[in-house]
Amino acid sequence: MNQTSDAAVSKMSKIWHYIRFDFEVLWLIITRPQETLQYSRLSELFRGKKLFPHFVLPLSVIASIANIVGMPLGFQDTSFETEIIKSIFTFITYTLTYYVLKGFIHWFTAYGFNDKVHHWQTESLTAVILGVTFAVKMLMGLFPSLFFIQFFYVYTFYIVWQCSDTLVPINENQKNRYMVIVTLFSFAMPVAVNFLLRLLVPNI
Repeated sequence: MNQTSDAAVSKMSKIWHYIRFDFEVLWLIITRPQETLQYSRLSELFRGKKLFPHFVLPLSVIASIANIVGMPLGFQDTSFETEIIKSIFTFITYTLTYYVLKGFIHWFTAYGFNDKVHHWQTESLTAVILGVTFAVKMLMGLFPSLFFIQFFYVYTFYIVWQCSDTLVPINENQKNRYMVIVTLFSFAMPVAVNFLLRLLVPNI
């Protein structure tokens, strides 16, 4: 019994460690992008860990359930069951968005801007972009009445710009076009995925 309890505590401690680490990295990305968004720096932070299970997945879960967390605070006026369904739907949207966006960014970068780009670099860029999205979604879930929070999505332009200097080096003459197209596509992709899912499951 004690061994089972110790194992559960150890597992919870490890999960908490990962979540805290993810928020620390997200904070660094948002507040100190020029220093953090470098291939070597991100590689050092993650130390070979896969980005999806160790960074994207935990943050997408937290962002998806932010609406539920906000309910006891009195900021949500829908039922608990509705928020549960919305959270599951949002999580599926984010997961599909990650894979589609990652594939697009790698193809778009390799064939139009940098043919020597590595998959890990474009995967990191995708994770960074979605990290900003998750941060905004968490705040909107907790405080939906603060509509101005949505304007922080624009910060993605700056993040992609910094990445084109460090994480995914792009020719100076092409940086503006790269930044605009990648950022706009990252805005459109969750909307498109959500729209397609709602066609498949119309009652959600």
